[in-house]
Amino acid sequence: MKPYLSLLPSRQAMLLMLGALLSAHAGAESSLSASVDVMTRQTASGASSRLQASIDARHDTAIGSFFLQDGEAGWAIPAPAGWVSLSLANEPIWSLGSSSSHNMALARYGVDLPNNGSLSVGLAKRVGNTAPGKMMVLNLEWPLTTWHGQKIELLGWASEADTQRRYSLGHEVANSHWQLEQANLMLVASHPLNREWSLDAGAAAGQRKPMAPIRQVGRPCWG
Repeated sequence: MKPYLSLLPSRQAMLLMLGALLSAHAGAESSLSASVDVMTRQTASGASSRLQASIDARHDTAIGSFFLQDGEAGWAIPAPAGWVSLSLANEPIWSLGSSSSHNMALARYGVDLPNNGSLSVGLAKRVGNTAPGKMMVLNLEWPLTTWHGQKIELLGWASEADTQRRYSLGHEVANSHWQLEQANLMLVASHPLNREWSLDAGAAAGQRKPMAPIRQVGRPCWG
């Protein structure tokens, strides 16, 4: 359910990530984790790096689970073959958002995959009247195997945006239909250091729509 990174790759970009993860468990019904990631993005125009810290939490109850992860907070309940959730995502933090200071209301349906994996699809809508727009989002989290004590996992995140959202973010507005904004896949290896720490390394490739000239729109897109 969680996209791993908040810094998204550009078209055909490769992204390398090293992360340290500390988890604290408060009984069977609650969990809390803190992570620090060092991310490097390589594009045709050069390389850039970013240090990012995040805190994720989850509390299970008899009627569902409260969750906070990757800039998204909400409530999830069981559903046929998986789960459904309602949440609020903060765009500057959310992996599928932009750097604009807005929030997105988000409804998801997810299906369970083997090895405790998950594939979800959702509809997000900008909260408020400023720069309205909608997104269709897709997230994949799929543990594949364990190799020499290391957990190998496949992560994916993608989105389509409507005309209003593309215009407000400064993306190309070729027509009035939904268009793919980004599509990313990441392979991650997680190596346990001890009971509380793990070291993660991953590489990703992705595609993202280019920006339109600034004179055509009022808001630029973040890189």
